Amino acid sequence: MVPIIEPLWEQLRRACDITALAESAPQVRRFERKANGNACCSCVCGQSEDQHPSFHFRATTNTAKCFICNWHGDVIAFYMLLHGISNRWQACLEMRDQYLPHTEWGRLTAATSNGPPRGAAIKRAAPTPAPLPAEALKILDVATKLYSRQLFEHRFAMGYLLKARGLTRQTIRDLRLGLAGQDTLPGELKRVGLSVTLAEELGLLTPDGRSEFLHHRVIFPLIDAQGQSVFMIGRTLNPNIEPKYLNLPNTALLSRRPMTLGKAIKGCIVVEGPLDAAALYQWGLHREYLIVALLGTGHTALMPILAAANITANIYIVLDQDNAGKQAALQLAEALTQQGLTCYALVDRDRYACAIQITKQIYAAPLGSCLSPIQRRIVDMQSHVDRVDTLAKSERSSG
Repeated sequence: MVPIIEPLWEQLRRACDITALAESAPQVRRFERKANGNACCSCVCGQSEDQHPSFHFRATTNTAKCFICNWHGDVIAFYMLLHGISNRWQACLEMRDQYLPHTEWGRLTAATSNGPPRGAAIKRAAPTPAPLPAEALKILDVATKLYSRQLFEHRFAMGYLLKARGLTRQTIRDLRLGLAGQDTLPGELKRVGLSVTLAEELGLLTPDGRSEFLHHRVIFPLIDAQGQSVFMIGRTLNPNIEPKYLNLPNTALLSRRPMTLGKAIKGCIVVEGPLDAAALYQWGLHREYLIVALLGTGHTALMPILAAANITANIYIVLDQDNAGKQAALQLAEALTQQGLTCYALVDRDRYACAIQITKQIYAAPLGSCLSPIQRRIVDMQSHVDRVDTLAKSERSSG
């Protein structure tokens, strides 16, 4: 199996010259190389018959853009355009065989040496860390169940989730939320005959084996496709305690990863934290969208998830609306766009109309009395879209 995607993409972007690829392509017309290394040609997108050189290549960034149809992308996206390939990983496999035959990427197993047929969907699991030992999975399962029981017995923690965050009991059960409260995990592990030492190695317990690493925090377990808890993140209930969110530490067995919920039927919604993801789940968006909470990771962790789900468009990035959140959303959108993906960063109320496709789905579900931060942002967005629609109707009627 191919280990991870990102290193292959990086090698391909370094090894493949986009201007040389264009010059050798039979469908490229009126190719012209400039003295500074850049080049241009007529539109190759199939959307314009204009013979003027509107398609421009930048040698320094190894990217291209058409100033007629506004297509833009890197060398891999250009290869996909030339060969009619819709899946980026499929293009990477084909380019690997042409441009990297003598590297470690060219010496992969025969099962992937020729790549799948063009146009075929890539059925491939997202890259994950090495499988956890069976006992480690049992420990995580015991911890998840213990924390869930403790949460439903804790009036203050349940009140926070139900009243302050607007979640329902059903959502809390579905997502298997919990509470690490009284350092009861070591005793529970001993009761069921599991290793406290291994729990320390997983990062669930402090090195002395007595205290829980995420104690006094609401627990959000990350559940894999098999329904197994594979990681955890905790949120403090005390506003005076920092950090607000705390992941399990990276260890030899566990590593931080995004949280994923739902199915990518219509696209993907990228949010920042687990409560944002829980709000969208409660609205039912998981039935048609893959919901990804970054949990402090970046696009390198997101890309394998998108590739495994075969998502190339309708990616909505909804992060915090402070300056840091807006900048992070724009940077993430730029990184995904460079990979040839179509995404929207919701960072400005005056530009929210671009996400009207998703707002129609969101507002098919009733809003609760308590809105999470992401719900308030989308309410603001819908309010602006409604005002724009009203203004447009008024202008049409007066005209």
